[in-house]
Amino acid sequence: KQWYQRRVPITAGDMKLIVILMGVLVVGAYAGPVVSEVDSVAISWEDVKNAYSKLKAMSVEFVCSAKLHELLDILGVPDELDGAVKLAQSIICGERALQLQGDAEGELQAIADLFQKVKEYYNKMKLYTKDFVCSAKLHDLMDLLGVPDQLDGAVRLAQNYFCKEEEVPVGVGNALSEVEFIADFWERVKGYYAKLKQYTSDFVCSAKLHELLDLLGVPDDLDGAVKMAQSWLCKNEELEKRSLRQTREGYTEALINCILELNKHSEHYVCHEAAHDDLRKLCDTSDFVVRMSRGTICN
Repeated sequence: KQWYQRRVPITAGDMKLIVILMGVLVVGAYAGPVVSEVDSVAISWEDVKNAYSKLKAMSVEFVCSAKLHELLDILGVPDELDGAVKLAQSIICGERALQLQGDAEGELQAIADLFQKVKEYYNKMKLYTKDFVCSAKLHDLMDLLGVPDQLDGAVRLAQNYFCKEEEVPVGVGNALSEVEFIADFWERVKGYYAKLKQYTSDFVCSAKLHELLDLLGVPDDLDGAVKMAQSWLCKNEELEKRSLRQTREGYTEALINCILELNKHSEHYVCHEAAHDDLRKLCDTSDFVVRMSRGTICN
């Protein structure tokens, strides 16, 4: 209203902040309030922009964990402009919420796609003898299957599962191979994740597993996929704790390497909860990657 009355032009930077703020409000509707109620004192858009630009120069972790009075002191802003600083803080932390949500969805999609590729390459390997596949170099298999360099991890996993299949007991009554079960498992995780997103994060992250199973109408034998989907929705805290932000490719590579490492050990050992800390040392990666790797094997 003030912009309209004063005929103040809206710059491209203003529009960016407005779009971000709209996104923050949408996230807030699903994940709980993000923007605190601004004090009734009138604040100008210039004050908000100035506070925003100064806060952006600081680490996001500090800005989003700091008390309002701490930010006022650091910025040297009088108390009567606390509303502007509060709104600037909300915009920055809303940006982070949107980014984390996008990261979680992107990583989950990448992993589901990865195991579909593993399934595809595994089925192609079945056209060849086990001796040939298991003795072949990775680059030879990639050339044979026509796989681009960026998907070498999927070929490594497919070869690993193909060559260890002889250790799996015959006659278990399942028509699908282990790798096909895993690919289907991650597709289920992706589907349950999409359904859980319809509810607030506070509800999903505090709900008991059996409550989510009832809500989604999922049988008990698929509880592992629901538990994994819940973990993905509630893993923002884990993402924030990472000292190094991994790219999507780096994350999936860490998952591949950890699964390959865990496959060297018995399933009984890998799936025993007491072994988690030892397995994390073996994989040398984040706690979340280890839990996802163990979940892939044990579910």
